[in-house]
Amino acid sequence: MTTIKKRIIATMLIAALALTGCESTKASVSSADTVSTETVSASSTEEVKEEVKDETQETVSASASTEEKKEEKKDENVRPDNLINVLVSKHKAPESEALSFTADMGAGINLGNTFDASDAKNIFDDDLKFETYWQKDVTTQDMIKAIRNEGFKTIRIPVAWHNHVDDDFNINEKWMNRVYEVVNWALEEDMYVILNIHHDNLKKYMYPSYECRENSLKYVTKIWAQVAEKFGDCDEHLVFESLNEPRLSGTDIEWNLPDLNAKEAKETLDCINQYNQAIVDTIRQTPGAYNKTRYITVPGYAGSPDYILCDQFVVPTDTYGEKENRILLTVHAYRPYLFALADPGKGDTKTFDVEGGVSELNSLFMNLFVKYVKNGTGVIIDEFGARDRGGNTEERAKFTAYFVAYARSYRMPVCWWDNNNFSGSGEVFGIFKRSACKFEYQDIVSQLVYYGNR
Repeated sequence: MTTIKKRIIATMLIAALALTGCESTKASVSSADTVSTETVSASSTEEVKEEVKDETQETVSASASTEEKKEEKKDENVRPDNLINVLVSKHKAPESEALSFTADMGAGINLGNTFDASDAKNIFDDDLKFETYWQKDVTTQDMIKAIRNEGFKTIRIPVAWHNHVDDDFNINEKWMNRVYEVVNWALEEDMYVILNIHHDNLKKYMYPSYECRENSLKYVTKIWAQVAEKFGDCDEHLVFESLNEPRLSGTDIEWNLPDLNAKEAKETLDCINQYNQAIVDTIRQTPGAYNKTRYITVPGYAGSPDYILCDQFVVPTDTYGEKENRILLTVHAYRPYLFALADPGKGDTKTFDVEGGVSELNSLFMNLFVKYVKNGTGVIIDEFGARDRGGNTEERAKFTAYFVAYARSYRMPVCWWDNNNFSGSGEVFGIFKRSACKFEYQDIVSQLVYYGNR
């Protein structure tokens, strides 16, 4: 019953009490929505009293519940007190369902070092032990809720599958079900989820060379056929990411191809194009309510922006899709490198140079925008961040504000790489302390959530 109707009944109740034994006439109230009530007789006075009482209690209860919900979730439109001001205007882009989709993805975070944990020797007899192999906390539903309540709209869930397959690449059911459980926790929170093939870049499984091409195609298509079938009825909030940083691992050109015309470079770039295409075709042809329409995102060599900007990269055709423009591109951007990712003692710096950093980031984002976004193709930066360097939180917060504000101005969503690591000299990217189910470094988180959701 509407609030207006309740007020009408309450008014009529008073009239009925004053005119016991008499019958009130029909009444009406004018407002933004005009509502008319039926005749209420004195004989039904007590009934109406109880109805009004019960519904008033329900209204109060519902109101209290709403307030609790508001308290749980941060209002993403509230400007944080610790916000670093970054003035930047959004660049004009065409009307596109894909760009609307990526705009809605907003601020994102990775569930890193969890389902992507792997080991070449497959050391565990229980597949689920891999979840805590690289970090110590089992993922809980409360963790996912806490991430959403902080204002994050997207979570990327990297998964290494190769430690969980038999000789024919059939995925262990227990492992598949566990990934499915966590993905659905996020979907229940109305989050976007990115699910992928992560640390499977090995010659026995997926490796971008002609020597390994036949087996690699068998592996990636077999894995994605199973994943697409399992997750096929999850709605379009679930995004499939074909591969993570496909590269010639173990070589001296693993992270950088100095000559794109060299034979080895041509081969590996061609292989990645073939793998991306085969994966798209496999997902689209696998049964599932959303597999023909969901968004699929694909990377270039090593996940680097440079290798989707080069002429050798080919965006897969979507022959079996039922909607246009459902292929997105993904990049990783730990830039400026010496501040964001470089190992300690290798030219790294604790200070974010605003002028130089903004110049580098603006150039990168602009190139991606001009080649893809401006033409209606969505680009996701699904890994970025800056490692802790001896407590340089203020500088990391400054970096985050500029990085995210500029990326969003070019219509690209971002996902912070969180590996649940808060100490040591390694890749210390943690901002969500899972053991406590709370965010550390609010100065960083505030920039990420506020600018990420603009």
